[in-house]
Amino acid sequence: MTRKLTTKPLLLAGICGTVFLMSGACADSSNNEQQDEAQPVTAERPEPMSKEERLKMRREMQEAKEFDRAAGLTGDQTAGKVAGEVPSDLLDKIYADLEGHSGASRSEFNLLVAESVEWPDGSLGCPEPGQMYTQALVNGYRIVIGVADQKYDYRASEKGFFKLCPGPGPAR
Repeated sequence: MTRKLTTKPLLLAGICGTVFLMSGACADSSNNEQQDEAQPVTAERPEPMSKEERLKMRREMQEAKEFDRAAGLTGDQTAGKVAGEVPSDLLDKIYADLEGHSGASRSEFNLLVAESVEWPDGSLGCPEPGQMYTQALVNGYRIVIGVADQKYDYRASEKGFFKLCPGPGPAR
């Protein structure tokens, strides 16, 4: 019996509190409605840009892209995904591999391209027939080395895996 007596006051207090809150909310909303009728609220919208302002903004964005391109940066690098130059230890491993493939010494190598790239999948942009690759973006590098009149297109992951891209390509 005492148990019922202790729960009733709590239940009654909860109901009273809810009624009190609701009546306060209704009073506030009715006050807001009265204020709204006195002063209509207008949604603030930014003013449309003029044609000159849009062209100026477009030029500034293009100049920023050209600056990044001249500095050797891509959009992925500026976003912090792949940054910096090809690590020297990775370049040394590629040079050693190329010495075996070409039979030439390092003094004959001419580094043509060394850039950071975000590859579309595990093939590093150089898929081989019959092979399966991870379907995820891979941060890495593209290294093109000239030896005499030939160009060797190497692809590498940021983790140090590399391969010579066979077949015709932009560097061949």
